[in-house]
Amino acid sequence: MWVCLIRITVSVAEIFFLENTKAISYTDNKAFVYLTGDVKRSETLNVPGNKELTICLNGYKIQKTAIDDPQGNRVININSGGKLRLCDCSAMQTGVITGGSNQMGGGIHNGGTLVMYGGKLRNNSAAYGGGLWNNYNFYMYGGEICYNDATYGGGIWNANSGDAKMIIFGGSIKKNEAAYGAGVWNNDN
Repeated sequence: MWVCLIRITVSVAEIFFLENTKAISYTDNKAFVYLTGDVKRSETLNVPGNKELTICLNGYKIQKTAIDDPQGNRVININSGGKLRLCDCSAMQTGVITGGSNQMGGGIHNGGTLVMYGGKLRNNSAAYGGGLWNNYNFYMYGGEICYNDATYGGGIWNANSGDAKMIIFGGSIKKNEAAYGAGVWNNDN
């Protein structure tokens, strides 16, 4: 089991940003966020292309709260060329990304690279990929994708592009619901 070694303290301004503004400050195209409390967002958290964001949930949750976002009601969007590392440094591993709903990817819409070391994608919904819609690189080393629902791929929908790659080394995908592929719907050739 991978243990989150990312023990980074961020300024109050950076935590304030995550809760109340639209952009995270990147230094050398990288940013690190270590949650110190639950975060409720009315807008999708975007990871821009050519940027790397590391989020340690630290036992807390990032919850989508509104449906009037132009990007839909997903929690996180990773743009082409963007990279998100997700972990949970808490002893009980209770960090969660939740409350998202969208046509493609209720919890996370991945058009770049997602590396999941810990945390949970839980209680999200979509037509394709309740927990995760993957269209490029997804590597799962730990964590949980659970209690999501979709028409295709309750937990994960892996796209049909020639570039979509999904490699699962650890973690669990369980108790998701879908008409087709409750855990994973692999639409790639």
